[in-house]
Amino acid sequence: MKRLSISALLLALALTYAPARAQDFVDQDSTTPRTGDEPTAPVETPAGDSAATEGAANAEAVPAAQDPAAAGASGPTVDTADAAREPEAPPSSGIDAEILGGRMPLRFQMTGWFRSRIVSGNGFPTENFSSARAPDPSINPSFAYMRGHIEPSITYGSVREMPVVALRTQFDLLNNVVFGDNARLSGTPLFTEQPSGTDINGIDVPPIQLRRAWLEVNIPIGQIRVGRMGAYGGLGILFNDGNGFRNDWGDANTAAAFDRVLFATQPLTIIRALATGDTRPTPLILAVTHDWLVEDPLGLGAQPNPTRSTFPFATLGNGADDVEETILYLQWLQKDINPLRSTDILDIGMLNIYRTQQQTETNVYVGDLFWKIRYAFLGNRAPSLFFNGEVTTILGSSRGLPLGPGQFLDAEGRTPNVTTSAVWGGVVQLGAAAANWIGTLEAGYARGDHNIFSSTTDYRLDQRVLNPDYHVGLIMYQVALAGRTANAYAAQLGGLQSRGGVWNSKYFFPQFRYTVVPGLDLHGAFLLAWADQLNEAFPSTVAAREAAGSTRMSCKVFEGDCFLGWEADLAVKVSWGENDVMRWSTEFGMMNAGGALALELQQSFIWTLQSRIAMVF
Repeated sequence: MKRLSISALLLALALTYAPARAQDFVDQDSTTPRTGDEPTAPVETPAGDSAATEGAANAEAVPAAQDPAAAGASGPTVDTADAAREPEAPPSSGIDAEILGGRMPLRFQMTGWFRSRIVSGNGFPTENFSSARAPDPSINPSFAYMRGHIEPSITYGSVREMPVVALRTQFDLLNNVVFGDNARLSGTPLFTEQPSGTDINGIDVPPIQLRRAWLEVNIPIGQIRVGRMGAYGGLGILFNDGNGFRNDWGDANTAAAFDRVLFATQPLTIIRALATGDTRPTPLILAVTHDWLVEDPLGLGAQPNPTRSTFPFATLGNGADDVEETILYLQWLQKDINPLRSTDILDIGMLNIYRTQQQTETNVYVGDLFWKIRYAFLGNRAPSLFFNGEVTTILGSSRGLPLGPGQFLDAEGRTPNVTTSAVWGGVVQLGAAAANWIGTLEAGYARGDHNIFSSTTDYRLDQRVLNPDYHVGLIMYQVALAGRTANAYAAQLGGLQSRGGVWNSKYFFPQFRYTVVPGLDLHGAFLLAWADQLNEAFPSTVAAREAAGSTRMSCKVFEGDCFLGWEADLAVKVSWGENDVMRWSTEFGMMNAGGALALELQQSFIWTLQSRIAMVF
């Protein structure tokens, strides 16, 4: 084959590699609807409060990231709809308008969605745990809340699918705002006509929030991103942007963002093009990212009430107080593994993060391995079998976490002793999918810790929730453990709480989804869960074991006093309009708490009925 010149090679790569593959890695929006039967690989780069933005850097600098989303890097993802995640419609065009009279190849585009959710329930845990099972009317809530999300972008370039440059933005509208005047803006609730902007956490939020804004620059050998962006990858248990409708049970409510510079490319494509002139895309994707997490504008954080310094970016010389991370991302994404079925896929990725803060001697490694494999072994008309999973770990040490007796922050913002971390978590999904049904068996694990505050010699933090925007069921994690851990760790770091994610447990979660007619789905699930470690969230069970003379706080699967309980869920989902622009879902769940959890709740049986209406454009 005739060798290409360097200039011809760059032009060929720009015209083949970028449109064909770069979009797989840097698709701006996982909220763009996707079908459940045609996995795509959108990437975003996560939602929620990250450790990097929660305030005092020294208290949040390690074991890594008090929000797992903060550990994320942008990475492609194949939707888990085939593994019991809600199927979504094919991408709609949104709003796309050429501007400047066509004299320049500039276009304005916008996609987004708006949803409202109504929640009612019985037996929800509250902060009144000191009088467990005492009458408390607030355990029977009924409320509604909303969230809008729009993604305007301006692109420059004659190729619509792969512009030369794109300015991407993401706005949240009335972000999780509860219906009504919950800030008591009116003199009396009886005559109020002015609803407030109070969200589901009781915080007043602005009606419009610019969450993310970044530039995408496509170059002949890949893509560069610069700015504030989100991230999503794998199954979403480590880094999760919280956008869209990935969850079958409930809605994601957070919105993490990262200030970063990212470069993505396909190294095998470049090597083959240089060697043979063949510029066809190859499956290997490589990305390198650097994140600026905290410049420590509040100083060292060691003062009781730190204030902003007059020169906030030089509190310590040479950036010793800054929190930064470098990320290496590798992914093998192959969509042509089965000539008989185009939706079959092989997707394996690995994320490596190194996070540091010099002042607190923080050195943290975050690793993440995920895979999604789908294949129809018996031909095009037979069900596809799939095997999905993700395993994550946080390993490191820091003198910035004041946990345990004697672990206080000194004048330099450090603790006397080093706290180490060995956090582990993972999810595995096995199942089969046909034209009108999906069956999935899911198992998951999030490591617990029984000795966070009591040790005087071994300072460790091994407990970390899986990302709160990865939902398992309606009640066990989103309601029962979220409320229980909020009470147990109210005075400590918020990162120790569940906040609705899988926390300190082992679980089994079979699900089945059946399409009655196009646009009408029935979905059922059953959850069994056990605690991994008995700790502050289960004081009654801990006291019972200690009274019996046992010091063992670790739990085995099927141990009765470690049983968190069972949960059964049922949902009816309806969609209609072009590209399923309208979506309505009604979800019902009931839970009975087990030995570890029942004694800590006002009542052991909990149920909820929720309904959501949404428009996706």
